[in-house]
Amino acid sequence: MNVKILSLVLIVSVLNAQSQQVTQGTKIQVNQVQKFNNSSTMMGMDMQTDINGTADIEIEIKSVRDSIISLSATTTHFKGSVSIMGQENKFDSNDPTTMNNPMVAPFLVDLNKPKEFVLVNGNIVSNEKSSIDAIASTGLQINLPEIVGQLFVSSTIKNKAEGFKWTAEDKSEDGNQKSISILSISKLKESTIEVTVNNSLSSKGTTKMMGMDVAQNIKGTRASTITYNRVTGILSSVSQNIELKGTAEVMGTALPINTKGTITTKVN
Repeated sequence: MNVKILSLVLIVSVLNAQSQQVTQGTKIQVNQVQKFNNSSTMMGMDMQTDINGTADIEIEIKSVRDSIISLSATTTHFKGSVSIMGQENKFDSNDPTTMNNPMVAPFLVDLNKPKEFVLVNGNIVSNEKSSIDAIASTGLQINLPEIVGQLFVSSTIKNKAEGFKWTAEDKSEDGNQKSISILSISKLKESTIEVTVNNSLSSKGTTKMMGMDVAQNIKGTRASTITYNRVTGILSSVSQNIELKGTAEVMGTALPINTKGTITTKVN
């Protein structure tokens, strides 16, 4: 399945650091659950792949100074399973045997290693890249920039009424990955703010899957609901429904791709 398309992110602007109820040493626990089903056809045979994953991430505020927030994000645990044509492969970073699983071993390079982010006036201006952001052979992904970028309520909606809408566009440096989003304040309550996001996504390029080069041409949609604690301005939860269609060319053979999935993120 497509890996890079899922890493298209909407880096949401955040309120000025002074208006967030975070201080140096604050720790925020994030749990993310991903479920995907991918259908394709190879040599006339229908193939179904079910992918499930759960990750735990710890975010620590390193410093808050004027409009600058420095923080670290660390993936502390992940587990999941990949079922291909009824054959299931399970993995758990707490299980020593996972270290020998070629499907997920490359991802362990970044496990328990903090990645540093700096936000100025609410925008991510610096972040330390992971050596690998996804379990490439399965399509599972822990997208730390996306999580950090959605951590605080957007300054765009400060003092705005329910129903307020705006748009955003994001694309990679080479232009091969694009995202156009329509956002709106769907609910505004005393204690919560709910934002809905409808993305149209596209991705072209080559990635690695199970050690092989895969040329992809994928388009899709992502419908998200983001809920914030209105008092603290900190993220409470994100639910995403994703649909992707296109082709992936492997060893000269073009395979049709049809992927549906959900990503649920919760902050504790």
